[in-house]
Amino acid sequence: MTGSSTAPKELKTRILVVDDSPIFRNYWKKLIAGQEDIEAVGIGDNGQVALDKSKLLLPDIIIIDLEMPVMDGLTAIPLLMKERPELKIIVASSLTTAGSDRAVEALSRGAADYLAKPQAMDPNVSLDAVKAEILRKIRALAPRRKAPVKNSTQTAAPAAKPSPTPIRTTASHSGGGISAIAIGSSTGGPNALEKVLNAIPAHITQPIFITQHMPKFFITALAQRMTKVSGRPCVEPATGDTIKDGHIYIAPGDVHLVFKKNGTSIEAVLSDAPAENWCRPAVDPMFRSLADIYGKNLLAVILTGMGEDGTLGAKDIAQKGGQIIAQDEATSVVWGMPGAIAKAGLASKILPIDQIGPWIWDRVGVKAELLHHG
Repeated sequence: MTGSSTAPKELKTRILVVDDSPIFRNYWKKLIAGQEDIEAVGIGDNGQVALDKSKLLLPDIIIIDLEMPVMDGLTAIPLLMKERPELKIIVASSLTTAGSDRAVEALSRGAADYLAKPQAMDPNVSLDAVKAEILRKIRALAPRRKAPVKNSTQTAAPAAKPSPTPIRTTASHSGGGISAIAIGSSTGGPNALEKVLNAIPAHITQPIFITQHMPKFFITALAQRMTKVSGRPCVEPATGDTIKDGHIYIAPGDVHLVFKKNGTSIEAVLSDAPAENWCRPAVDPMFRSLADIYGKNLLAVILTGMGEDGTLGAKDIAQKGGQIIAQDEATSVVWGMPGAIAKAGLASKILPIDQIGPWIWDRVGVKAELLHHG
């Protein structure tokens, strides 16, 4: 009998699936079945069951519906995370206006990622594509565990402690001079964006530009949410829209958002150019275009997210004298994008999420206060 290649049970990512629809419970379980590194350890049909089984089964990730009896997903999410802060939650939501609103609310409450429910289990939806997406997201959120040490009659010598990889930073900049703020984010981004924007008073004049990896169905709901938490308009611009002080501009879904000078004005341009870093919208095109316009007066921020999107654009910003802030690993849901910035030596500062907004305000606040009270 040949040995199994299945990963040890201790190394598998443990998934709890919670949905009041047995069709969708089976759907998500089917998509993750047969994976050597992932296992479904339980199911539930409401938020209270999720709380009870989370304590009992200790899943690493919960896939949870938002509309359920007894206790809905929105109510359960903060309770689950309070009980087990290390838990990662993926919300499953329908691609409707109401579903998008609830999904963005869930992400703002701390859910790490989302899955779009196929409309009425549409037979035209590619199972392979949905399966690839769910497995990619689970693996990005999975805890990094070491293989268990096998029993041995010999005492192993303690492993040498690896030296930490040094993270280089660019020379720090001093004092003001920031004319615009550009932010890139992905997995875990909505919650991180909310924390950053909520810490910056609404009367600053600098425009804020955001690219968040998210389907177009969710972007409108996210823009509305950002308007509410920031106290300033957050809009999805159209090509030709003139940039106004004090506004937030967020990339619509499935197009790149870039900017160009038109005389003394700055205009938005929506581009259907090919995806970059497997993403559209992508952070890199936005960063490059803003670096050309604002040069050393641009402040860029890279928040939590998978992959390395934003790194090439950040190089352009750094070459032109702009500043780049990266979220630290401890507070990132996934330290892919900010980690790439840090490891490339492009970060002027590497900060916990709760310090990024106050740091920005400290840099732009004096000018803003003078204008506000002058």
